[in-house]
Amino acid sequence: MSGYHSSTNIPVLKKAFPILFVLLCSVHFLHAQRDRISINDGWFFSKAKPQGKGIDTSGLRWEAVTLPHSWNTADVMDDEPGYYRGIGWYRRRIHVPAFKRHKHLALYFEGANQLATVYVNGRKAVTHTGGYNGFYVTIDNLVKEDGLAEILVSVDNSFNEAIAPLTADFTFFGGLYRSVSLISTDPVHFEMPADGGSSVYITTPTVSATAATVKIKSSIVTPEQTGKPKKRNLLLVSEIRDASGLLVSSDTRKLNLAAGIRQEAIQEFKPLPDPHLWNTSDPYLYTVSTRLIDAGTKSVLDEINNPLGFRWYRFSADSGFFLNDQPLKLVGASRHQDRPDLGNAVPSALAREDIGLLKKMGGNFLRVAHYPQDQAILDECDRLGIIASVEIPLVNE
Repeated sequence: MSGYHSSTNIPVLKKAFPILFVLLCSVHFLHAQRDRISINDGWFFSKAKPQGKGIDTSGLRWEAVTLPHSWNTADVMDDEPGYYRGIGWYRRRIHVPAFKRHKHLALYFEGANQLATVYVNGRKAVTHTGGYNGFYVTIDNLVKEDGLAEILVSVDNSFNEAIAPLTADFTFFGGLYRSVSLISTDPVHFEMPADGGSSVYITTPTVSATAATVKIKSSIVTPEQTGKPKKRNLLLVSEIRDASGLLVSSDTRKLNLAAGIRQEAIQEFKPLPDPHLWNTSDPYLYTVSTRLIDAGTKSVLDEINNPLGFRWYRFSADSGFFLNDQPLKLVGASRHQDRPDLGNAVPSALAREDIGLLKKMGGNFLRVAHYPQDQAILDECDRLGIIASVEIPLVNE
């Protein structure tokens, strides 16, 4: 990896002419970034067990469903003791158009409770353990030549002593209870890790009222090549923009990457002077765009955008909680992710509605209990000025 590195803080420009000059002199990049398409509709579901061996589901009775979906929306509320904990099957057919078949293709499952196995065109793609985090499934080599992909998913919410939580004061709803997307991007791209984690990780090592520093760790993947592999000359460009869209800082690295590798790259920005701090009454957010660019053609191979809030906090046994060195009384609620008639299959719009209600009642704190929830929850907390505490799903034992 090349050692070339360029980091720039952009002064605030107050006249129209300098702004226009900067825009005209900037490098033009051709955008062909990642595409994310919801595939929540068109699914079929069956709760019966296959009669034959393996994944022969030809004898199952299917019903049409739309995601998010749970099979426990009714039996947890009836007068009968217990509720169904077992296997449910989902299937859907997708067709990848010809112009996307040379790209990197992945399915992103935002949540499946709690043991999920994904098959594509009859071949096992992945088994994911855990019901509260998302996961990626690479399908590049599983799609047929004509673009057809038959997706079959087995989801199991049975008691499993290897999967936390073992017991709890809430229901273990089963199903594909969050959204599913089809993602396509260039074969050279930011990693889509199997555990669903972020491949562009932003930290703020130091924050004060007078200056803030930003560090970005990106994970990049290059495809395998046949014959004599060629290295790729790339630009890694990250830009920080304020809430109005004005560029306030940027960093560029030159990369020279071999084929078939996973490479991490670190970007450290010069201190940003006088940052606009995030707080519960003024939840100010910057935007960080991180792009992977072909150095020769200047085409954008992949791009990820993230919100960024500058703040720091501390606790004192004597004085309580402090945000940005100001005392703050935390007032809020604890939230579970289910609703009547929906179970845990709550659309993101309704999840955001919950955070809006918390804000309207004067809250500034959310306990995300007892497990990671829809990413929309944290995004809305960022946007509305709610401090969130996210728990891991380890309850009772």
